[in-house]
Amino acid sequence: MLPQILRLCGGLLVECGSSYPRARAVLHHVAAADAADKSPTLGADRLEPSGMKSSIAHHDRRAPRRQQFCHAREKLAMQLGVAQPVLGMHFLIERHAATFHRDAGTQPVPTLIGREVRPVAPSRHHFGLVRIADGYSQVYDGGVMRKHICYVFVTVWCALLFSQPAAAQSAEWKSLILETRTLYREGKLDRAVLVGTKALEIAERDLGPEHTLVAASLIILARMYHAQGQYAAAEPLYKRSLAIIEKAVGRDHPDVATTLNNLAEIYQVQGQYAAAEPLHERSLAIYEKALGPDHPFVAASLNNLAELYRVQGRYTAAEPLHKRSLAIYEKALDPNHPHVATSLNNLALLYVTQRQYAAAEPLFKRSLAIREKALGPDHPDVANSLINLAEMHGQQGQFAAAEPLLERSLAIQEKALGSDHPAVASTLNILAGTYEAQGNYVAAEAWYQRSLAIREKALRPDHPDVGILLNNLAGLYYKQGQYAAAEPLYQRSLTIVEKAFGPDHPDLATTLENMSRLYAKTSKAEEAKKLADRAAKIRALKR
Repeated sequence: MLPQILRLCGGLLVECGSSYPRARAVLHHVAAADAADKSPTLGADRLEPSGMKSSIAHHDRRAPRRQQFCHAREKLAMQLGVAQPVLGMHFLIERHAATFHRDAGTQPVPTLIGREVRPVAPSRHHFGLVRIADGYSQVYDGGVMRKHICYVFVTVWCALLFSQPAAAQSAEWKSLILETRTLYREGKLDRAVLVGTKALEIAERDLGPEHTLVAASLIILARMYHAQGQYAAAEPLYKRSLAIIEKAVGRDHPDVATTLNNLAEIYQVQGQYAAAEPLHERSLAIYEKALGPDHPFVAASLNNLAELYRVQGRYTAAEPLHKRSLAIYEKALDPNHPHVATSLNNLALLYVTQRQYAAAEPLFKRSLAIREKALGPDHPDVANSLINLAEMHGQQGQFAAAEPLLERSLAIQEKALGSDHPAVASTLNILAGTYEAQGNYVAAEAWYQRSLAIREKALRPDHPDVGILLNNLAGLYYKQGQYAAAEPLYQRSLTIVEKAFGPDHPDLATTLENMSRLYAKTSKAEEAKKLADRAAKIRALKR
């Protein structure tokens, strides 16, 4: 089993920023436990490969060895900042800042894909907010929708290894899961869906429809659909996995909390905040009861609930949750652990949202310093920190400070991920917005066009991120009075956004408002009013 641990945990060690000497020391404990028990079960609440629960006698007879294994497992998990392994993909969502030049009263109202953001008083530099969808952050700001890469910090791969006996995991299934992971990280989402679907079929065939590895396969496939923007396809998979896990381990198990978090994120990205909030709250309550109030999973859950509050404008409710999350990470992990950097980033973004730049800047800088030291200067997470700092400068009109940070971020992503990765497209999109804000429309158009080409190639033509770029490019043409060029791009963007998020989403309202302004400029007053009225109805909906 140790070779499986080394193979499947290798990527996680790097992603989590754990030092290799420390990780190896922990793995020695796991190896010792593995030698004592070649295929340990993890307690009476876990299913055996046959689908039957372990008998009490069997559980008692193997308890000492199981206890040794679980102790080693927990030590490994704590060193990695994970703790109890789970079947789902519980993740700490990282947010990013964004800026855009805005002429009061003439540019579209800032909002955010999957979230509604009520703007503050109009100003020249208006701040937009960000959301994460399966490792990607998205921004609407001043009519500019942007997106860039962000990494899930705790993945399903380590959880799957520890949560199931080795006999339940066929070589074919594990190979497909690893291939899905690789394709996902390379941004090859269409292929990842196909491979993930095959893994699910194998799990169902070999283990039956209600085995927990089937639930894990469902979660993985759902995350792929989530990344593609196919939320209607992801939701039933999450719901089915939740039902399987609740039946297998009970309603108050941490695995259930993780799956609740996944489902909440699907609702949150679609602007269904009333549906997302109780799921986040239940997830948090389960973790606190099962793992204690100072556990890293509690910190991640606090972060995600805080983010929900932030996108709703409930800043006073969000701040103490972010601060508590940060305190837990600093106590449970090393103060210079990458998860601490992520938590610092999110608290800083909350301050930037409220234009408290003096409070935000040192947190962003500390987050960047931690990542550079723990992960190296060329890690994609370092690129994310650079983007945050750059966009904070941009919001304040400090473009000379912002540009080199964005250019360094782009260079890191192209080297680490390849020039055609969706993350590169996202940074190009942000860089284009910076040039647009300075009135350099020629450079802005070139970056938008390159970003759009990458996304149309790497993602589906109707992916929400393609809609984002179309909206941005249309807005650039609108600013220059090129209305004939802007109109078909706005129309296509509107179609994509409505298909992805539904007819009542706040981001659809933004696109409608953009088109309404365009029609008002082109003597289509009646059409402009219809679109504006429809957008107003969407804005008025209680969420």
